Amino acid sequence: MPTASTVLRHPNRAQIEMDLASGKPIRQISAKYGISIHVLYRYKAQIPAQLKAKHMGARLRAGVDLDRLRIDESEGILQNLAMQRARLLLVQDSALESGDRREVAYIADVIHRNVKLTGVYLGEFARHQVKTSINILISAEYLELRAKLLQVLSGFPEARRAVAGALQDAEARAAEPPKEIEGTVVEHEANA
Repeated sequence: MPTASTVLRHPNRAQIEMDLASGKPIRQISAKYGISIHVLYRYKAQIPAQLKAKHMGARLRAGVDLDRLRIDESEGILQNLAMQRARLLLVQDSALESGDRREVAYIADVIHRNVKLTGVYLGEFARHQVKTSINILISAEYLELRAKLLQVLSGFPEARRAVAGALQDAEARAAEPPKEIEGTVVEHEANA
């Protein structure tokens, strides 16, 4: 039977420890390095807290690619939620087989909250920005209104010049490229 010393003698020991300390799924580590899941669980329990903190601290050092870290962390959260949901579905199946309706209803609620939380995280990870500009100054209705307004003011030359100047100023400002506001994100949360 293999022991924890299997990890100690493994040529990729440092990477295995890093994977264990950073919280990667043990099944994934087992498949990657060909080490028993049970050995990895025992070895992980023996990893000192300082080593775990060192590995996590190394991931958060200055100069670390924050986008890569964000992707890694989001994948970990989503994997965790998916594994939790799979376990909940197994428990729900068991409750269905035993005829425990209360347990089935309770687990269904927990699964629903898991799915909702997953959706929130997916929305959070897929955050994006949408910018919409509508220029009414080129619409047929505006051009018609402008022409009628200037026509009505033809009997009042000073007022006509003042209104025409104001309209031209507004049209000139509208023709400038829009100013972007840094960091503005429009979010939408669907009603649950």
